[in-house]
Amino acid sequence: MSAHRYLFRSTLKVVSMLIHKHNFIYASFANLSYAVFASSWISFLVFLHYNLKAQKYKSI
Repeated sequence: MSAHRYLFRSTLKVVSMLIHKHNFIYASFANLSYAVFASSWISFLVFLHYNLKAQKYKSI
């Protein structure tokens, strides 16, 4: 869990740094990277959820 938290924090740091520059290109890049990060995070959570379900059924 700490690895995920570190990844999330570092992503937020990068996004905030890019937005701080007040450059439209950097801001749009930050939005794009945030969207990619969010979608990959959601897919990872879904994968984890189904993985845990599969492990539960295996143990029965």
